[in-house]
Amino acid sequence: MESNSDNSKLPEIYRALLQRLLTAEELAAWWQIDIKTVYAYAQRGDIPSIRVNNGRSVRFVQCQMVECLAGWNQSRRRFSGKKA
Repeated sequence: MESNSDNSKLPEIYRALLQRLLTAEELAAWWQIDIKTVYAYAQRGDIPSIRVNNGRSVRFVQCQMVECLAGWNQSRRRFSGKKA
């Protein structure tokens, strides 16, 4: 993919899909939390997720997860990064 391409005109869902997608396992390892906590956050809507494979799997857009971490660190609800 070219670094000078302009993706700003694409619909939001397509821009998100051009980003790096993480599995629940990858996200749990990165955030150092239990995988069940990742799924719980996604189910409650605490973190955005994308259903793939006819809804049987879930993926997380890496840049959105960075934004979630930043938001948690700035709010009263601090994300500790420790296993629940």
